[in-house]
Amino acid sequence: MGLPLIGTWMHWALFGGDFPGNILIPRLYAMHILLIPAIILALIGIHLALVWYQKHTQFPGPGATEKNVVGVRILPVFALKGGSFFAFTTAILALMSGLLQINPIWVLGPYKPSQISAGSQPDFYMMWTDGLLRIIPAWEIYPFGHTIPQAVWVAVGMGLVFGLLIAYPFLEKKLTGDDAHHNLLQRPRDAPVRTAIGSAAISLYMLFTLMCMNDIIALKFHISLNATTWIGRIGMVILPAVVYYIAYRWAIGLQRSDRAVLEHGIETGIIKRLPHGEYIEIHQPLAGVDEHGHAIALEYQGAPVPQRMNKLGSAGAPGTGSFLFADPADEQHALAEAEHEAHHKSLLALKEYQDGEPSTNGHGH
Repeated sequence: MGLPLIGTWMHWALFGGDFPGNILIPRLYAMHILLIPAIILALIGIHLALVWYQKHTQFPGPGATEKNVVGVRILPVFALKGGSFFAFTTAILALMSGLLQINPIWVLGPYKPSQISAGSQPDFYMMWTDGLLRIIPAWEIYPFGHTIPQAVWVAVGMGLVFGLLIAYPFLEKKLTGDDAHHNLLQRPRDAPVRTAIGSAAISLYMLFTLMCMNDIIALKFHISLNATTWIGRIGMVILPAVVYYIAYRWAIGLQRSDRAVLEHGIETGIIKRLPHGEYIEIHQPLAGVDEHGHAIALEYQGAPVPQRMNKLGSAGAPGTGSFLFADPADEQHALAEAEHEAHHKSLLALKEYQDGEPSTNGHGH
């Protein structure tokens, strides 16, 4: 009823008269069993149609382009992931059902709508709105003789939030000038401004969610309820800016780390002392070295860059045999001889290449 001009009429239309009325429950029941499920089914169909038309997005990798989808086989990778997710979900639900308690009616007594227990918070997806309501000052304005109470600001805030979520892709397209159709994803470090904005928004959401339970926080930690309210108000202004700066600098630092590896190689952890006394760390180049012994720099392609030697298979070979039985001696000897011969051939090929001897194509490459 606090909405100017239309609030009273909306109130009468919703409740069929004064609050609470006797027509709201049947209307909500009809919406619950008919209208809302129909909307959900329609949205699922629209979602499947959009996935079929636009295809799935994917991270850059071997064979991945803007016009194809590089997936994985159902067996064993996808089935293993799906089965693991199902097992984790079942385990968490089982733990929650056995360890967590909700609605202890033997403590609360019979249900009476007029009696509300202390410490009542809404469902988790509405906590941020309740927290926003708790920390917004009790500002009331009176335009043209109409009273707009504090609760209206929450509705305005929700409209702004969802409006920004819908408009953000179009705003970014307008500000960056990028109108191309993209199916290859970007790593968070490759879009530091977007990452920082998202991190700031998440921090604000978490702050509002915590402020939804500021009375519980004040009770359990024995602090003033007014202090928690002012912490939320000050944090609403300061926290997003701090998180934005940290996330932005973090993304830039990760970019520099990737480019340093592509340019100089992976840190091996081996320290070498030069003849004149200087200590240097040996790096493993990703693309070999040039004629002067310097690492050949690679260009960043948007895919994860190995940062440790074990990402290159340098963590050691698996042992032979099984858990209980060793391989036959003759088989193990034959495998060792074949591995030694393959390694020897690789060294000979590398020596021929470094010495500049012509290879089979006649161009020395």
